[in-house]
Amino acid sequence: MSNLSPVVNIASKVSLTAAVSLFIVAILTLILITYNESASIRHENIIKSRLSMQSVITVLEEYKKDLGFYPNDISQLTSVYLSKTPLDIWGNEYLYDYSQSNETYRIYTLGSDGAVGGDQDRRDYDNNTNWDLVY
Repeated sequence: MSNLSPVVNIASKVSLTAAVSLFIVAILTLILITYNESASIRHENIIKSRLSMQSVITVLEEYKKDLGFYPNDISQLTSVYLSKTPLDIWGNEYLYDYSQSNETYRIYTLGSDGAVGGDQDRRDYDNNTNWDLVY
């Protein structure tokens, strides 16, 4: 019986090592899945932002085509061109700056936090964003 004791002791150490290893693998897998889901959501938000902004740009260009100039305020698009003031994907109104002197505009969103600057979902996007560099 004295020979079985070291075997049982080694077996329990192996079982404990296997259990700890399995636990670590499970935690690492969970972290990887969470990271991948976050990256997918960020990528999806970039695509949604681009499409949403492009639809507003299309309306602005249609307005200019019809009237010969861009609106002074984005709210001028409502009723005839849009049913309501356009919102970004986070539910915030797009910001709009129009320069009458050179007939240019900037339409932009400040991201999910509504503050200038940021990264990921807090990033600012405008009609001059190089979308190829965003991804």
